[in-house]
Amino acid sequence: MNKPNLPEEKIQKLLICLFKQFASKHDEQTHKLSSYNFYLTDMIGCAKSSGLNYSKQVQARDGEIVQVGASQLVDAVKELEHRGYVQFDKDSRLTYTLTATGYEKAKELSTPKPKFLPSLWEKVKNPERIADGTHKGIYAFIGVVFMWLMSKLFS
Repeated sequence: MNKPNLPEEKIQKLLICLFKQFASKHDEQTHKLSSYNFYLTDMIGCAKSSGLNYSKQVQARDGEIVQVGASQLVDAVKELEHRGYVQFDKDSRLTYTLTATGYEKAKELSTPKPKFLPSLWEKVKNPERIADGTHKGIYAFIGVVFMWLMSKLFS
């Protein structure tokens, strides 16, 4: 059987789902990461919300083509393990925990980005990515806002 294609978006959604389940019980107590186990058999809700279900055509022995339902959950969790975001239990390959790296990555992915001026926000957040001359516009914008605020305060 060929390994199913896993879009990055689905893997990220699964990681965020794991993060939310952990955070709902332990909030930001990351020292409890290693004691909070996830079970592959209990993760059907996260698999469905992440879109990790698929069906594929298989040819039966009599030549008939049939649709076989399957889940990409195991492949997605193995990919998360490969990236260092989860760690399987040494005794059971059905149990795994979220790592500190996975927790931080999921927290970053689940943090909402500001919807106003997203390109400006990215430039302010990452000044090294600003193209030549762009920073002058940002400084001018900040200066105008500052002057407006000062005029309101002292008028």
